[in-house]
Amino acid sequence: MLAGAGCKKGFLDVNTNPNTATNTTPELVLPNALAVTAARQITSYTFISGWMGYWAVSGSYALNTNDFSTYKQTTDFGDGLWRNIYDNLEDYKYIEQTAIAQSKPFYQGAALIMEAYEYQQLVDMFGNVPYTDALQGTSVILPTYTDAQDIYDSLEYNLGVAIDLMKTSPDIARDGDILFGGDNTSWIKLANTLRLRILLRQSQKGRDSYIQGEIAKINAEGTGFLDADAAADVAAAHADAESARLAAEAAQQSEQRIQNE
Repeated sequence: MLAGAGCKKGFLDVNTNPNTATNTTPELVLPNALAVTAARQITSYTFISGWMGYWAVSGSYALNTNDFSTYKQTTDFGDGLWRNIYDNLEDYKYIEQTAIAQSKPFYQGAALIMEAYEYQQLVDMFGNVPYTDALQGTSVILPTYTDAQDIYDSLEYNLGVAIDLMKTSPDIARDGDILFGGDNTSWIKLANTLRLRILLRQSQKGRDSYIQGEIAKINAEGTGFLDADAAADVAAAHADAESARLAAEAAQQSEQRIQNE
């Protein structure tokens, strides 16, 4: 004698968590992305300060093999920074792509500026890094390394695009912008400051004509550069992150109810 049992289609739908968000909006991702960047900038570069000579140990300090002053460099040099920056870049790439889909030029511009900020630091530390093939998930598991010079040139171009986007976006207060509060002019100044920094990295490399031309473009743009530190309100970011979580959960639950009706 044989017996069989079955269940109706959709029985295992109970294993789908309705509270897990599958997508969100740029204004909900930006605060945490900026907070992560700001926190890393404050806490993660002490070893480079030693290598660059900004810091020095006392003459009476007993060295060990892990001190920056020994100039010990292994295959895991900067590994934590590498992983943290690329993880952060995934957030900014998501903001950029979602902003394009949702026609939000301010967030697209902000994402491009922060991507330039992150990639410039990667190139400064490591030289050639994954760029053209980076941030494509499982479709490109082993991205090729792009030449550092090509990355600098691409970042200069992208910063120009970001400035144009900021100029076409309404200049209004934005709760999700914990860096400048939606002040387009400040974002443009940050972009120009990054453009100048990238050009300085290329000085005395036989690119004087190119650099002078790019500086002329920055001056012609006319907004100028940052004249004060850009400081992120991390406390506001945590509050925005909680709001984002609740909003995403509410949206997911609403979608689930619609599907079940």
